[in-house]
Amino acid sequence: MTVSEEAVDVVGTSVFLLEDEEMALKQLVQGLLINSGNDAGTAIAEHMAGSEEAFAEDMNTFVKEKIGVNDSHFTNPHGLYDDDHYTTASDMAEITRYAMQNETFRDIVATEELDWEGEGWETTLYNHHQLVRDHEEVTGVKNGFVSQSGFTLVTTYETEEDELIAVNLNAPTNADIYNDTKRLLEYGVNTFDTKTMEEGRHFEDLNGKEYILERATSVTYEKDADLQFDIRNGALIIEDDDHIIRSEPVSYTHLTLPRRG
Repeated sequence: MTVSEEAVDVVGTSVFLLEDEEMALKQLVQGLLINSGNDAGTAIAEHMAGSEEAFAEDMNTFVKEKIGVNDSHFTNPHGLYDDDHYTTASDMAEITRYAMQNETFRDIVATEELDWEGEGWETTLYNHHQLVRDHEEVTGVKNGFVSQSGFTLVTTYETEEDELIAVNLNAPTNADIYNDTKRLLEYGVNTFDTKTMEEGRHFEDLNGKEYILERATSVTYEKDADLQFDIRNGALIIEDDDHIIRSEPVSYTHLTLPRRG
């Protein structure tokens, strides 16, 4: 794809693109995610939708219809301040969870360093997310800063059993955002477990009717919670000590009859 004058002129952090420079889309995504290249963000938007404005409209439609978040509104592809450009920690976590299902995205945001070759800049990019470089368990995702929003950080963290997402917004200093993230992750690891049930697993209700789970599902719960499984109205209901934490569809298979002695 070809870089425009508008992309080159974007303010803030850049990967020093040149007007009419040709570059692969993937490299531009790497420049955006690893090095916070605002110029790369604009170049991507223009390539995908024709303009920043059109791309922002596509973003807003996508996150509502495909991801299901409703408290975000985007006006640009790079995060520079605008009164109508906003999100929430909850929405950003949901967007991150969706994005991390894409293997190319996962690979890029976990990149610690990358040799960069462009017409205007040849260097080694180092991931702006400090924890990605310092901790093997941290698998992404992105930092940010504008004065109106403070320091922001979205982080994914993997253990043998779980994958955690921590979102911090509006921290007063860079040190605060990393310290708060570490505390959140420590809390998550020490407090929660995840149980995964594979598609096809059988469950039985109180009347001896047998049901089969229609799709694999994972449920995250507090470590000391007593999980309860119940079949109600054609769904598997998973409860902890206080409330329902998951409902998954099941299919009736047959009635289990007692064996004769």
